[in-house]
Amino acid sequence: VQRLLTYSRYESLQPELVDANELVDQVVALSRTLLPEKVALVVKQQPDLPTIYADPQQLEQALLNLVLNARDALPGEGRIEVETALAVLGREFCATRPWAKAGRYVQLLVRDNGCGIPPDAREHVYEPFYTTKGFGQGTGLGLATTYNICKQHQGYIDFESELDVGSSFHLFLPVPVAGMVAEPGSRADTALSGGRGELVMLVEDDDLVRNLTRQILEKSGFRVLEARDGEDALEVFMANAAEVKLLVLDVVMPRMDGRQLYDNISELRPGVPVLFCSSYSADILESEYMLQVGGSLPVSYTHLTLPTTGSLCRSRWWPYH
Repeated sequence: VQRLLTYSRYESLQPELVDANELVDQVVALSRTLLPEKVALVVKQQPDLPTIYADPQQLEQALLNLVLNARDALPGEGRIEVETALAVLGREFCATRPWAKAGRYVQLLVRDNGCGIPPDAREHVYEPFYTTKGFGQGTGLGLATTYNICKQHQGYIDFESELDVGSSFHLFLPVPVAGMVAEPGSRADTALSGGRGELVMLVEDDDLVRNLTRQILEKSGFRVLEARDGEDALEVFMANAAEVKLLVLDVVMPRMDGRQLYDNISELRPGVPVLFCSSYSADILESEYMLQVGGSLPVSYTHLTLPTTGSLCRSRWWPYH
């Protein structure tokens, strides 16, 4: 059930600053109890790695999945290597992997000298419920879950494999930009870099969410125009088009959704900055509302987990400039 929740993105992340070497030590300690005696587990760690901002339990699950997958590829004996390293992905790497973005990453590597992955199975390795193992020996969720965990962390997974030689799986987890994440125990900067009277148009059909967002914006020094749905917002914008500096749009709304509203506003004033927000899953927003990274409307994803009474409320924000 935990793997299904993670794969379907219903499992909320609990990110914190993580030392990759410490995480590997914990996974290795657990893995040794799950491996046959004739399987050697070798650990190679690069010292002084930068910390990453991640959910440690999710990363432990991803790394453990790879170790167990490597174990299952061995005929009862062999060698599994777990390594950490700092990787800098450049243009040459990204040119052959269009899904990758250049930058600094902490790399977690799991290598085995097992049977390898058959060529006809390599394009399916991350598909849920796909497995080459025998009946009762696998769920087909291990690599699918690991892939999704990497994606949720804005990271990547890559592999190489050769029959009867072995396989290597690489997890690339982004190194936070300096100042992007507060150090544990440090006090967040309460003096936010607020506005100076700029006009923001807020469109949200939920009254409670709209009122809360308006209060936050106003306390931060912005003036706020409100609208309950897309059609009302279009009329409000037309009356204040020259003054509006930013659109804050809910994606899913009655009568006219946020994407349609933005397309209409763009015809009146091309290039106006917009911040899309929604509590719907990324899958729904990408498939039904065309909010895709690298798509016709370029977006980047930021996940916010907001505490509420007795539960966790998840929001996703899509900034576009």
